[in-house]
Amino acid sequence: MEERQYQLPGWTAIIAAALTLPMLVLGIILEIAARKNPGLAEAILLPYIVVALLQTLCGLYALGRLKSLLNERHGFHDVDGLIVALIICGGVLTLASLAVRIAAVTLDLSRAAALASTVLLIIIGLPLAVMAFVFAVKLLRLRSDLSGLLKPYVYITIASAVCIATLILAPIGLLLDAAGNVLLGMIFLRREEPSVPEFV
Repeated sequence: MEERQYQLPGWTAIIAAALTLPMLVLGIILEIAARKNPGLAEAILLPYIVVALLQTLCGLYALGRLKSLLNERHGFHDVDGLIVALIICGGVLTLASLAVRIAAVTLDLSRAAALASTVLLIIIGLPLAVMAFVFAVKLLRLRSDLSGLLKPYVYITIASAVCIATLILAPIGLLLDAAGNVLLGMIFLRREEPSVPEFV
């Protein structure tokens, strides 16, 4: 029964990873179309919103369940607050970014939207990247190696955070985040012997 409860977050993490590339491609097309072909932009807007929301919801749900897995299976609480903060900031960034995209298409504010996107990345995206970096580093304190997946997951999360923090490499950071979600899904789906809880 304990194993089954982590099957859903395992698959949602993998779904989040699978939706990342379509989300990026639709986002790029939408941004170009908003400037040059408003009709195409309007046609793409709804599919983009659906994919972006689904990708975010799946990813954030899996991250929230990681907190439960670390608490229940390993007695590990060092990253509890960071996970909650990552979920909140990730949700806020997605909703704000979608609002900017919608305004760009429906109100023909493509230049203002580009500026707003940059501001959002600086105000929310940079702190989010820093928190993800700290989260990954703290996760190394876990005594279990999560069936050999702890260090790969941590290193990919760090690389993703660094890329997103540069702003220019943010798309690469999102692709690395997708790889991290695949590993997260495998962490949930692999059978693992419970470790001894860490008591302070």
